[in-house]
Amino acid sequence: MVGLNNIKETDFVNVTIQSLMRVTPLRNFFLIPENYQHCRSPLVHRFGELTRKIWHARNFKGQVSPHEFLQAVMKASKKRFQIGAHSIPVEFMSWLLNTLHGDLKTSKKGSSIIHQCFQGELEVVKEIQSKPIVEKEKNGETQNTENKDDGGTAKNVIMGTSKMPFLMLGLDLLPPPLFKDIMEKNIIPQVPLFNILKKFDGESVTEVVRPRIARMRYRVTRLPQYLILHKSHASVHKEQLLCGEESYPC
Repeated sequence: MVGLNNIKETDFVNVTIQSLMRVTPLRNFFLIPENYQHCRSPLVHRFGELTRKIWHARNFKGQVSPHEFLQAVMKASKKRFQIGAHSIPVEFMSWLLNTLHGDLKTSKKGSSIIHQCFQGELEVVKEIQSKPIVEKEKNGETQNTENKDDGGTAKNVIMGTSKMPFLMLGLDLLPPPLFKDIMEKNIIPQVPLFNILKKFDGESVTEVVRPRIARMRYRVTRLPQYLILHKSHASVHKEQLLCGEESYPC
């Protein structure tokens, strides 16, 4: 396996490709052109060519150029991702996996090597506080609600459970520290990875505000063969911690 040339701020592409190239079933699939010869997508074929270049047994250089693949990316994404414009790696990876899956599947509900490697399933339990009963009666609305006693106060809560597939899971990290250390540097927050993963234990509550204020509980019901985790930042602090500066050892 060799490296990739960085062509005008395309490091977000390189890090994504280098990560995916380590997935053995995905690599083996794209090393054999006959596996996807039915596909007409230029992106799929350029991805396959790049895979064969990276893993060629007789490479005489320490790196290869992803230029042809980048051209296919620009065309397929309608210049959402392009040479000379930096993008967030996790956004590119999400787009690439979904696009490759859509191009590779042979039927509307068919599977692909992408889903075989990375697709898992989440059980999502959502709790939303319903409108006051008086207000609903005025509006003529009827809904099944559950009275939930919380500290002696009765609340009308709408609960719903659903299953949703995923290709990657976002981890909620600690917020940036407010104070600096004696060296006038931000104190790097540290937390065990298993503590962050408690978000998906089916018991921990995550509060969301969009599209409505709700309390969510997530439980992984089916793990994929390869689990992709990424850091999800709720906000960007331009003058504080840079992306990737935090340290979260296991």
